[in-house]
Amino acid sequence: MTGVATVAELCQILVYGSPAIVTHMKTTIDLPDGLFRRVKDLAQSEGVSMRELMIDGLMSEVERRSTSQPRPDFVFRTFGGSGLSPDVDPATLTELAYDLPR
Repeated sequence: MTGVATVAELCQILVYGSPAIVTHMKTTIDLPDGLFRRVKDLAQSEGVSMRELMIDGLMSEVERRSTSQPRPDFVFRTFGGSGLSPDVDPATLTELAYDLPR
């Protein structure tokens, strides 16, 4: 082997990528001026690059959005009474409300 890649080898690298060569993707995004300034100031105050700060922020947001959040507890609100009737079991309230078989 001569150490020089053939056209076919280069095309294969460009199409399929090579872990040794393709490690990240470059892209362009449009940021509002105020956000850009805040990112730049924060990165400078923390002594990191804007790139590092944006990668950390995007990774955190992707993780937050991809994990299922626990559902908040549902509270039955009552009006003009003292709550559920003592003979109603809250665990079966949905079944009772929709006349589902028990």
